[in-house]
Amino acid sequence: MKRLWLSISMAVLLVAVGLGSASAESGTTVVTPSQLTIVGTRGAVETRTILIRPTSAITNLRLVPLDLTGADGTTIFPATAIHPAAVPPSIEAGDLLTVPITFDLRSVPSGRFEGDILLDGSSLSVALPVQVSVRDRPYLPFFFLLLGVVLGVGVSTYRSQGRPRDEILVRVGRLRGQMEDEDEPAADIFRSRVASHLVDVETGLQNNDWDAARAAIEQAEQVWLRWLKGRTDWSAQVEYQRELVDKITTHEAAPYARAIRRQLEDLLLDMPDLSGPDEMRDRLEPLAQRINRYLELDGLLNELDGLVYEDDQIHQAQELRRRVESLSPDDENLEDAYRQLKDEISQAIGEARKRAPATGGPGVSF
Repeated sequence: MKRLWLSISMAVLLVAVGLGSASAESGTTVVTPSQLTIVGTRGAVETRTILIRPTSAITNLRLVPLDLTGADGTTIFPATAIHPAAVPPSIEAGDLLTVPITFDLRSVPSGRFEGDILLDGSSLSVALPVQVSVRDRPYLPFFFLLLGVVLGVGVSTYRSQGRPRDEILVRVGRLRGQMEDEDEPAADIFRSRVASHLVDVETGLQNNDWDAARAAIEQAEQVWLRWLKGRTDWSAQVEYQRELVDKITTHEAAPYARAIRRQLEDLLLDMPDLSGPDEMRDRLEPLAQRINRYLELDGLLNELDGLVYEDDQIHQAQELRRRVESLSPDDENLEDAYRQLKDEISQAIGEARKRAPATGGPGVSF
């Protein structure tokens, strides 16, 4: 029983100490509540009121806020954000004094802070514990969440649309730069073909058709790469093509010569589609042979024109020229036709020489 009464006495004593709050140190003043706890949102202003009841007169009374320290030990809730109301310089024993204390949460960081407000006077020195929890405004986390969603959508959109577009544009810019640095005239045909592919690239980009745009830029790059690989040989073949055109130009009145010239011009336009300069040379050689054979027949006809002066001979020479000029370069039997005409013209020349007057005359050639 004695032990039970002792336990009850200890419990009563502890309760009394707790109710005595922050005044336990001085034993002369009661401050209620014994601790201030503030929970608020950033941007708000919170006010708490304390009650001071001295058991003896107090003079020079003042409340001094101190910086509150955050949980990390470095962040602070500044004392300048704590504003106790003005208090009278003195208070008589037994009087009740209420003091509002304002906590300005508008310019402080979020977090949990702890510290004290010092109550000081002639017969008073009490540290009032303070706990402040500052939360971010409700819309701020939502804003960051929304911002994260927007950024996520933006990144996803860029990966699906922006990045493919940028990659293609970079390749287009690099290709244009390479073409601008090329000053070889023979490159103009390749440049023209690349430009047509770049139009397809632009169309694909406008329609957000990345596959079509990518395929077009790859074709353009392949065309320019063919030029770069065989640059010197391409130039040589283009020069050879121009020489052949010049050889046949003086005979453009003849359908055969016009057909040959068209084939030479078409071959130049098709050059970017060829596998390389060797293929172009292989296509030029047959055309060169057809030109040379035509010029050979034309030379024989010119010789015949200088020998004939009788009507039947003139008529024969004109017919032979008509047949030569009407040859078709694409005729499968061109070789046979060439040999036959050569034989007939050569025979006509022989006959004309035999019929030429011994004393000479018009059309006689020695």
